[in-house]
Amino acid sequence: MIPNITRGGSLRGALDYDASKGHRGEHVQPHVITGSDAVRFEIGYRRVMLTTSVRRMLAEVLDAPRKEWGREIRTRDKTNGTMKAAHVWRCSLTLAPGEKLSDDQWAAVGRRFVTRWVSASVSGY
Repeated sequence: MIPNITRGGSLRGALDYDASKGHRGEHVQPHVITGSDAVRFEIGYRRVMLTTSVRRMLAEVLDAPRKEWGREIRTRDKTNGTMKAAHVWRCSLTLAPGEKLSDDQWAAVGRRFVTRWVSASVSGY
C-alpha cells in the first residue's frame, strides 16, 4: 500500500476532488467508507458519494473548529517558495495493481493508518 500525503487550504476542494473522476479517471465509484462521528452524522451513515450540498455542509462542519479557534497552519509552497494555507491534511492510499479490498477492509486500513500516523506524530514532539 502506497500513501500519498498532501496539505491544502480548502476542505471543500478536497471533498470536491474526491467526488470527481480524478486527474486520470482513477476515481471509480467514489463513496464514503468511514470517518469521524461528524462525517457519519452529516452523511446519515450512508456509504454513497456525497452530493454537492452535503459536501458543502460537511466542509462547514469539519472546518468550524478551525474557524472558531482562529487556527491557521501554513506551509511553504515547493513550486514558488510562498507561504500557503495547509490546514487540510489529506492522505490517499493506493493498492498494488490487481489488489482489491472490501469496504470493511478499507475502513480497517484507514483507521489503522490514521491511528499509527497520529501516534508517530505525537511521539515526535
